[in-house]
Amino acid sequence: MMLAAAVCGCSLMAKKQEEYKGAQTLPPLHVPSGLTNPPPDHETLIPKASATKVPGLAEPNLAAPPIVALESSDIQLQSDAGLNWLVIRESEEDAWRQIRDFWERNGIALAYQSASHGIMETVWQSQEASDAQAAAGGTNAPGGPGPVVQNMYRVRLEHYSDTGGTEIFISCRSRQQVPGDGGIKWVPLPSNPALEADVMNRLLAFMGGDAAGTQKVTIQAPGQGYVKRVEDGAQPSLVLNKPLELAWRHVGQALDRLGFTMVVQDRTDHKFLITLGGLPPQVAKKAGWLSRLFFSNKDNESSVPVYSVNLKPGQDSGTVVTTGVDPGTGADPGQARKILDEIYDELR
Repeated sequence: MMLAAAVCGCSLMAKKQEEYKGAQTLPPLHVPSGLTNPPPDHETLIPKASATKVPGLAEPNLAAPPIVALESSDIQLQSDAGLNWLVIRESEEDAWRQIRDFWERNGIALAYQSASHGIMETVWQSQEASDAQAAAGGTNAPGGPGPVVQNMYRVRLEHYSDTGGTEIFISCRSRQQVPGDGGIKWVPLPSNPALEADVMNRLLAFMGGDAAGTQKVTIQAPGQGYVKRVEDGAQPSLVLNKPLELAWRHVGQALDRLGFTMVVQDRTDHKFLITLGGLPPQVAKKAGWLSRLFFSNKDNESSVPVYSVNLKPGQDSGTVVTTGVDPGTGADPGQARKILDEIYDELR
């Protein structure tokens, strides 16, 4: 009986499979005038990748997070008497990340970075002397390449409550190889505002995109007679013909260009604490991003001399700048006066 059922089932399947032979082809789809009929099997076609590479377009870095350009109102270029700085309407933490990405995307390594101090410095990079002079608007003597020049950049961030954002300062230090006793040695070169302006323009375009395209750093004359030195016995000072906050920015830029290590940026009391070398080992952090570091000399004295640069309001909306020593650090008062001289030479 089972055999009979199997034979019957095969017979029915055979008849069903043969029904397709009588199927008729449907007429083609009627397309109204003005439209085109899609090609057959267009749903299964895979478009071919173009082998043409757009010239000048870098390969995307899939591991890096996307950079979101800021609105023009979120990043502003400020200038005063040869000093340029950026004001970004973001927290110090967000600005720090974007600037660090800027150096990475440009293939420039950082030799030092401290988020608590708001400072990052690049490695020294070689550059022909002719290139440095051309960027500064100078000339180079003919007869082949000039001596080796190296440049390094410092970026310093400061939160400023009056603007509700973060201020960004960029400074450049340069040095040149010269023959010396016992071989080649490096000597510092004067500050180069043209190189600073170039990097700031690139950073402005990186962070602000097209929205900041109308803003561009230009080289301005520092102005005449806005700083003078005043001798007052054992306490010499500088008098800047600038309001306190503008003077603070100018003095900070001068300290950056001179290469001092900033330990404290106390904008409330308008005081910088600096060292000639590295950071002192004994520091105590104050809570908050870009912590302002203060020294505690009660238990241990710092083995690194620390110097103070103090600003206070003067007469006729001016600012008085003095230097001193931080007690208990072994700082030399004579060196403090030399620091004041260096600041004066850089500002004038």
